[in-house]
Amino acid sequence: MKELNTSGRALLMALADGQWHTGDELGEMLGVSRAAVWKQLKKLQAMQLEIFAVKGRGYRLSRPLELIDPQALRQRLQDESATCFMQVHYSHSLDSTNLTAMNMVAEGKTHGQLVVAEHQAAGRGRRGKSWHSPFGENIYLSLIWSFQGGLAGLEGLSLAIGLGLAKGLHRLGVEGVELKWPNDVLIDNKKVSGILIEVSGETEGECHVVIGIGLNVEMQNATDDLITQPWCSLRPYLPADVGRNALLQTVMVDLVGVLEQFVDVGFAGLRDEWLTYSAHMGQALRLSSGTMITEGVMVGLTDTGGLEVRTAKGVEVFYGGEVSVRAVSAS
Repeated sequence: MKELNTSGRALLMALADGQWHTGDELGEMLGVSRAAVWKQLKKLQAMQLEIFAVKGRGYRLSRPLELIDPQALRQRLQDESATCFMQVHYSHSLDSTNLTAMNMVAEGKTHGQLVVAEHQAAGRGRRGKSWHSPFGENIYLSLIWSFQGGLAGLEGLSLAIGLGLAKGLHRLGVEGVELKWPNDVLIDNKKVSGILIEVSGETEGECHVVIGIGLNVEMQNATDDLITQPWCSLRPYLPADVGRNALLQTVMVDLVGVLEQFVDVGFAGLRDEWLTYSAHMGQALRLSSGTMITEGVMVGLTDTGGLEVRTAKGVEVFYGGEVSVRAVSAS
């Protein structure tokens, strides 16, 4: 998916108010013909934007859009964290923010690069799953963060990232935020955010980590063939005056703060706080990996983020990767 050209961006800004605009009005505003306006409208529709067209009234979006303001995001990060080096790369549409960030790493652009998009044509989740990414409804970002000490120093990182998101949501007044091991953020037992981590670098030297985050904010429709597990959007839980920009800025400030803590103290220094958000502490669980199925009760986490489960064999420790965790309903 190509980024919008100047005319496409101008058209999007004009329609973002959710009001009716005639073809003549839009053409005059953009300095192009009505046919050219229609061509740009088709490009917006290809990015999953729902546009109503009524003869005699013109065109409007199905709802108003609050587009991400990259300058405001950069300023907030500079004002409230030590990340004055942060560079924000904003696009209306990308194949994938993680893919874009990984390409940046390959080009030598590393620590502190933040990629944000309004839409992903090929968003990705864990285990090769696609991530439903409609235009302007949610938040899609990838952050490049560099670590010293090799891969061993990254143990528990995905849990730390989930903690950063939970802290940001809690600070905005969202109630009922929980963390599902190893890296899902839940509200009312429904997934509201997912995390995808990709690593490039030396086994025992410097590592560059691409932290991909999808956060459901205003998602309108998603059928079972697009999302195969219970999900929710943040809008019903957010204060009415908190929009996508305020949400993104707050979450990023808390995420960066947790990442800086992680560098200093590792996951061991964050474990107790993570457990205060745990969705399954003390609950019966069923863990599966391939043909292996284990049942037990979650009793804690190790210093490196391993899941401690009391089973018939005693306390066993499980690590991320391909382990799937489900709560066992009481009979």
